[in-house]
Amino acid sequence: MTADAPRPRKRRAPQPDAPAEPSPSTEPDPYADLDQFLPYLLNRVMGRMNQLLAERLKRHGISFQEWRVLLVLANKGPRTIRTLSEDTIIPHSTLSRMLDRMQRDGLVVREVSATDARTVTVAVTGEGAELFAAIRQHGLAVLSQAAEGLSAKDIETMRWLASRLASNLGLINTL
Repeated sequence: MTADAPRPRKRRAPQPDAPAEPSPSTEPDPYADLDQFLPYLLNRVMGRMNQLLAERLKRHGISFQEWRVLLVLANKGPRTIRTLSEDTIIPHSTLSRMLDRMQRDGLVVREVSATDARTVTVAVTGEGAELFAAIRQHGLAVLSQAAEGLSAKDIETMRWLASRLASNLGLINTL
């Protein structure tokens, strides 16, 4: 093998606790029509909603991820960085850099725990709360656009189904 030749890929051995491959089925292939494949469809819907929201937030000088941090802190109160990372679905390293900027901008404050110096809590400042109050309608407007033509019962059913999916994946414990 020369230095320029591509190396053959090695296959990973199956992990002992990995679920078994599904047996061949007579049911239709879920990947055959991506627009009907639920994970793909959900991802596209959320991606588009996030894109529309990001466009609206840009006018206020805030990113979608910063909005998500303010959303969580305004609704759930102070969080540890680890919990905030989980709640916002922002990787810890990305979140730490973002919090540096947000703290410089006066939107959040970080405090070291009095009982454990390894624990840092993040809270929204008065300025951050004011900014969130001024921009929160943008999230509601995008949701309203997405839900156009749906009944209140449809929306409640979707909320219940999404909660059930989240619970099944260990994201929430409400069911």
